[in-house]
Amino acid sequence: MTKEMNVMTANEKYVEKVNANAEQVLVNEIVFIKTQTEQLVLMNSIEIGKRLTEAKKLIKHGEWANWLKERVSFSQRTATNLMRVYEEYGKNGLASNSETIAQLNYTQALALLAVPVDSREEFAREKNISEKTIKELKEEIKKVQADKDSSDKELSVIQAEYEKLKKENADKDSDIKSLSKRIED
Repeated sequence: MTKEMNVMTANEKYVEKVNANAEQVLVNEIVFIKTQTEQLVLMNSIEIGKRLTEAKKLIKHGEWANWLKERVSFSQRTATNLMRVYEEYGKNGLASNSETIAQLNYTQALALLAVPVDSREEFAREKNISEKTIKELKEEIKKVQADKDSSDKELSVIQAEYEKLKKENADKDSDIKSLSKRIED
């Protein structure tokens, strides 16, 4: 079956055949508006995070949580997330300069913060995360983190071996110098 036939079958599951095209147009419009709204939420979240970052500098020490609750109705966790989203995507212009990042919704962008900053955009592009559920995205991130942990362990072993060889080499250099001095004497 072709994709078009699958669409028609899916349409006909919910509407009469005569209404299938009209229903498909509505589905397309709804999905388009939904996607635009999700992207707008991300951009506005970045802007809120920016203003929260500025406000935090003005608030008296120890009053941040109370200010958030009383003045802007945010929990400290939400404010922290918004500020992180601003720091990671807005401050450097990544959200507006990267088509990949700009297509994410707020929840995807927040989950993506678990990926190292230097590989975040590439990860998002390669994994096509704008089309993944949050559960799928978190699974992909766990895989990357597991690979990174494995690589980090391997690197630690290599670094330890390098340090051992370096020390052995230094000891041999010392022995050579000592023997050279004895020969000269």
